[in-house]
Amino acid sequence: MIGDKIKKYRLLNGMSQEALGARIIVNGEPVSGKTIWSWESGRTEPKMGAVQQLADIFGVSTDALIMDNVDGNPRPTLPDFKTAQEAIKFILEVPLVAQYGGYDLDAMSDQELIDFANRIAAMIQIMHSSD
Repeated sequence: MIGDKIKKYRLLNGMSQEALGARIIVNGEPVSGKTIWSWESGRTEPKMGAVQQLADIFGVSTDALIMDNVDGNPRPTLPDFKTAQEAIKFILEVPLVAQYGGYDLDAMSDQELIDFANRIAAMIQIMHSSD
């Protein structure tokens, strides 16, 4: 069920329903935490535009949200970072990494940033695989 997957990815990203809702824009307005709750509980389902936004926020494919694999667990797709800016954005949006710190993004080369982001994405994929 898509609601279960939304909740799983939201929690993995350390987000409240309100925080996630603030990032989803429907009809020019952010959705409420109550809307996220409604999706997660299965009372309603998000429209495809919202599903795409959810996938982008969580760094997964839309298929991971709407389809089940053979074992029933969605698998995130690994991002393909083309620029250091994409890599930095990803790094800073992963709550565990952003809260940890211990790295100096300003001292890293573009390639080091991209490699770092790729390693983080790979670790996230491994964590999802062990669910």
